Amino acid sequence: MAKHAQAKSLWINLAFKAGQVLLIVRDDGIGIAATDFSKPKRGYGLATMRERAQRIGGRLEIESRESGGTTVRVSVSLTESLKPKTQIA
Repeated sequence: MAKHAQAKSLWINLAFKAGQVLLIVRDDGIGIAATDFSKPKRGYGLATMRERAQRIGGRLEIESRESGGTTVRVSVSLTESLKPKTQIA
């Protein structure tokens, strides 16, 4: 985050609530709107993060303020993620 967002601080909160896990990552960087997307990226982009959250039955939300700072929330329902996946024989 420090590289692209120019963040000085990062806060991570992991909470378990009534059948749900919630991960919140927040920074005080320049925000997504101010990030330079013209350079090729190596690593995990927003689409990959969303795909990984969906793969485990979760939901990804991203909030970026014009004044700076970004909050990324991933919530996963434990009851959904524990259901057996349908397998094709």
